Amino acid sequence: MDASSMKSDLILNNRATPPQFRAFILSFFLLFVSACTTTYPVNPPLTKIEHDGDSYTIQNSRRDIGNRNEALVLLAFSGGGTRAAAFSYGVLEELSETSIGDADNSNYISDEIDVITAVSGGSFTAAYFGLYGVRIFEDYEQKFLRRNVQEYGDNAPRTNLVKSAKV
Repeated sequence: MDASSMKSDLILNNRATPPQFRAFILSFFLLFVSACTTTYPVNPPLTKIEHDGDSYTIQNSRRDIGNRNEALVLLAFSGGGTRAAAFSYGVLEELSETSIGDADNSNYISDEIDVITAVSGGSFTAAYFGLYGVRIFEDYEQKFLRRNVQEYGDNAPRTNLVKSAKV
């Protein structure tokens, strides 16, 4: 019997495996399995929800003059970097050209927006619209969408915080 077959016989044959090796494998397995468990505090269930006049609800949201109470417009912009920002800008642009209501009393849908929620790339457009409103159509495309904003990350000065820390 050669050395390689003896090794495989030791590993495969439980009776020939040393107890220390089996204990090591068992403890490694238990450590591996226990790493997947987590504990978290369980919050007690809410028994009563108090709505005061300052709560953050759709009823308390500021609705600008000219916003019709008949239409509730909620927008959700997804993430995906500059492409998501461009897509959400295109949605706002189309909403600013589309009107609702009758001929005597119509508004653009962009004037009717009540809530915008966004993540990642879409949040740039949402934040700009939230801060500046329809001014977004004047300068956002040039200031943000047509710029290579990623170059700032590539050309940013690199600093090793560990080396620069004074001990």
